[in-house]
Amino acid sequence: MNDKYGHLNGDRVLAEFAMFLSDQSDNWLVARYGGEEFIVMLEASTKDEAYDRMKDLQHNLSKQRFMTEMGDEIKDVSVSIGLAELDLEKPLMASVERADKSLYRAKKNGRNEVCF
Repeated sequence: MNDKYGHLNGDRVLAEFAMFLSDQSDNWLVARYGGEEFIVMLEASTKDEAYDRMKDLQHNLSKQRFMTEMGDEIKDVSVSIGLAELDLEKPLMASVERADKSLYRAKKNGRNEVCF
């Protein structure tokens, strides 16, 4: 995105995306993890429920409009998502690392994917 729209507009999309994430659910904990990566902690009864909620997020994102500072629409904003179940028997970072590996699988699979 930065190559096509410039770094300022890339940063603008990241800031708007953070607000978009926060607006998706009142009971999510959202944090920027670094670069263009975010962590979302959510409660789900099953892996299928978590997966479905992330697919809904992708669908909602596809309807979201992002604009440049000059008022031009930024097209094809998407999100790749890596999921991991929180293991309370292990340090938090172990779950984050599993989610990160899932994220890289999603990117490798062609982006705009949700992977466990």
